[in-house]
Amino acid sequence: MLRRSGRIILLLVIIAVTAVVVWRATTNEIARARTRAAAQQVDVAAADAIYLLADLRASLHALPAPGQGSDFWAERAATQIEDIRARITTIEPTAAAANVSLADTLTALDTVATRTRQAAVLAGDGRTRDASSIVFSDARELIESMTANLDDVRQTMS
Repeated sequence: MLRRSGRIILLLVIIAVTAVVVWRATTNEIARARTRAAAQQVDVAAADAIYLLADLRASLHALPAPGQGSDFWAERAATQIEDIRARITTIEPTAAAANVSLADTLTALDTVATRTRQAAVLAGDGRTRDASSIVFSDARELIESMTANLDDVRQTMS
C-alpha cells in the first residue's frame, strides 16, 4: 500500500511541477509578446516620423520658392512639425526604457520650428535668398540629424 501511495504522491508532484512550468512559460511568452508589440509600435511611429521629416523637407524647399505661396507652405510645415512631435512623444517613453534619448531630436525639432517661422517671415517679405539659406542649410542639417537619430532608435529597438 505504501508503494502505491508513494507513486500517487510522486504523480501529483510531477503534475504540480508541470503546471508551474507551463504557467511560467505562458507568462514569459505573454511578456515577450508585449515587448515585441511595443518594439513594433516604436518602429512604426519612428518610420512615420522619418517619412514626415522627408515630407517636411519638401515643404520647406517650397517655402522660399517665388510664386509658391509661402503662407501655405509655412502652415503646412507647422502642421507637419506638430505631427512629428506627436510621433516622437509616442516613442519617447519606450525609447527611454531602452536607454535611448530623444531629447536631442526634440530640441532639433524645436529649432526647425523656429527656423521655419523665420524663413516664412523672410519669404513673405520677399527675401527669398535669406529664407533659402535657412531652409537649405540649417533646417536641412537638423532634419538629417533627426532622421539619423530616429533610425538609430529603430535599430536599437529592433
